[in-house]
Amino acid sequence: MTTMKAARIHQFGSVESVIINDVPQPTPSADQVLVHVHAAGINPIDVAIHTGAIRDYGFDPPLLHTLGSEISGVVETVGANVHNFRPGDAVVAVLGFPGGGYAEYVAVTPDLLAHKPAAVSHLHMAGVPIAGLAAWQALFEHAQLQRGQRVLVLAASGGVGTFAVQFARWAGAQVWGTTSTRNLAFVRSLGATPIDYTAGPFEEAVRDIDLVIDPLAGDSQVRA
Repeated sequence: MTTMKAARIHQFGSVESVIINDVPQPTPSADQVLVHVHAAGINPIDVAIHTGAIRDYGFDPPLLHTLGSEISGVVETVGANVHNFRPGDAVVAVLGFPGGGYAEYVAVTPDLLAHKPAAVSHLHMAGVPIAGLAAWQALFEHAQLQRGQRVLVLAASGGVGTFAVQFARWAGAQVWGTTSTRNLAFVRSLGATPIDYTAGPFEEAVRDIDLVIDPLAGDSQVRA
């Protein structure tokens, strides 16, 4: 039996409960792709799983669970029914719940994969899938963003926010983004008019907004 290294939860709680173990390397089915993981993103969902907080939302992950919801890597082998990927392809994947990406290899179905742009490193690409998809789906699949609309992005310097600002600008929207003082220049460089939420209520800084992207929820959503 071929084994690999994987980061698994031995008990819910602190990061010390995540331990590197030797585990069986997955064998892909005829409909799966085996990916050699080069980098994996650290996502809030992984934190919620390893602390046990995710159980408050109706999920009950088992112990000895391998974390990791998004990865970048290289295709090792493909199943007989897979035709759009081949060994050696650089890919990125959203694994979702229950994860499995904090391992040397992961077996996934092709619908969870995309080819990685050559200009982006595995390290940088591993942090793209979940935040990028969340921003894209919010703007285009749910809100049906139109050119010329006025968009307010909360937490514009965060993971989802940085993608939302750039996607909205690409689509021809006018964009404002909330951020702290130290990130004003960064948000401006993304294409948004920055709003310093530490200087006063952000809702008083802009009017007549067509769409709000709010990765924060809570009080900020009500105020927006």
